[in-house]
Amino acid sequence: MLACNLFSGNVEPTNTPLPEPTQTPVPLATPTLEPPPPTEAPTEVVEETAPELSVPEGELGTYALNWYQDNYGYWYVVGLLINNTDRAVDDIEIEISALNADGNSIYSEITYAALYNIAPGEISPFTLSLWEEIPTVETFTAEIVGQSVTDIARAEVEIRGTKMTMGNNYINVTGEIVNNGDTPIEIGNIAAATFGADGNIATANYANALISYLNPGASGPFCVSMDIPAEGAENITDFTIYTDVEVGDQEDAYSVTYLGERNYYDSDGYFHLVGELLNDSDVNLNLALIAGIYDADGNVLDASRLSMLPISSLAPGESITYDFDYWNPMNNVENIFDIADSYTVQVDLGWTWDSSTVYVDINTTDDSNEFDEFWGATFTGKVENNSGENLEGAVVIVNIYDPETGELLATGYTSLYDEIPNGETADYELTISVEDGFDISAVNYTIIAKGELP
Repeated sequence: MLACNLFSGNVEPTNTPLPEPTQTPVPLATPTLEPPPPTEAPTEVVEETAPELSVPEGELGTYALNWYQDNYGYWYVVGLLINNTDRAVDDIEIEISALNADGNSIYSEITYAALYNIAPGEISPFTLSLWEEIPTVETFTAEIVGQSVTDIARAEVEIRGTKMTMGNNYINVTGEIVNNGDTPIEIGNIAAATFGADGNIATANYANALISYLNPGASGPFCVSMDIPAEGAENITDFTIYTDVEVGDQEDAYSVTYLGERNYYDSDGYFHLVGELLNDSDVNLNLALIAGIYDADGNVLDASRLSMLPISSLAPGESITYDFDYWNPMNNVENIFDIADSYTVQVDLGWTWDSSTVYVDINTTDDSNEFDEFWGATFTGKVENNSGENLEGAVVIVNIYDPETGELLATGYTSLYDEIPNGETADYELTISVEDGFDISAVNYTIIAKGELP
C-alpha cells in the first residue's frame, strides 16, 4: 500500500509487497483549483439513538420504514430489517409498495437488503430510489418476499476514523475498516443509515467505495453516500454503520511499485488523484485499486475505487497510469479540501488476480488533439492493427506530463470493443478533464495503444 502526505508532489518509487498493514498516509499537495462550494458544511456526529424494534422473535422482518423526496421530486424509501431467527439468511428481497389514500397499491418494486448476508440478530438497512412519477401516493409499505438460508463464518472487525459530512444534496458516512484478527477477511459490503434526534431513520444506502479483502493487520477506507431530503438535513444527527464481513481464504500476494501521484481539481470542480504503478510480480495482473483521503486526525474524508485499470492484464515489468476521478465528499462538501491532509492507494486483493488476457503493442495514426476550456483536452486518431493477428479490441491511453519534471499531470483512456482484423484500423477519441489554465502546447504527452489478442 502507498501512504503519503496529500498534496506533496511526486513520491519516490517504493517497491511494495501486497498486502501489508496500514502505513502513515501521504501528505496531499495543494491543487490549483478550489472546488465549488456546496450547500452545507460538515456535520459533527452525536451519540446515536436506535429506533424501536417491532419484529417478533423467530421472524425476519422490516421496521423503521421512512420515505422522502429529494430536490428533484424523486421518492426514496428507506428502512431497517432484522434477522430474529436462528439461521443466517442471504439474498433478501423486499417489495416496496406505494399506496394511495384508499390504501390501494398503485406501484410496487423489488429492492434488496444493503447487506447480502445477515446472521441471526443482525440488522441491515435497505433503500429504494423510485424514478417513476407517483402523484397520488399517500404512504409506502415494505414486505420481505424472498430469502435464502445460508452458512456464514463472521469475522470481528474494527470501524475507525468515521465522519459524517453533508453538501450539495448528499450526506456521506466515511470511515476505515480494520482487520485486527489473525485470519484474512472478505468484506461483502458496508452500509450506513442516518437518524434524526427522535431516533427515526432518515436515509440509508450501501457503500459506493470499499475494499473487499484484508489480511490480518490491514485496513481500508470506505464511503457511503445518500441523497438528502428536499427539506434538508438539519435534523439528521446520528448514523450507524453495518458490515457484512466473513472469514476469508488467503489470497496471493503481489508486488507493485508506485511511481508517483498527483492531485488536482479539474475545470468543472471535480477532484482527481492520478498516478502510475509498475507490476513487480512475475505474472500478468488484473488490478483493482482503492484510494482514501484522510484528515490530520486520521478520519476518512472520502474513498474512491477503480475496479479495473485501463487494461485488464498488466504484464511483469510493465507500468500503467490511473485516475481516481469519482469522489463524493471531495467534490460536494464545502471546505473539505482545507482539512484534507493525506491519502492512501492500495491494491484490493479480493479483486486482483493472475490474468490470462494478453495485450500487444499496436500503432496509432492520424493523431490530433484540441483543447476546449469547457470539454478539456480531446485526442483523436486511428489505431492500426499491425500485430499480425486479428484483435478482439483495443485500448488507447493518453498520459500528459510536465516537460521539465516528468511529473504525470493527467491521464485518460478509451476502450474499443469491436474486433479489428489484422491490417485494419479503427477510430479512437478520448477527452481528459484538466485543470483551469491548462495549455496543451506547454506539456508533453504520450499515446499508448494496446490490442487484445483472442
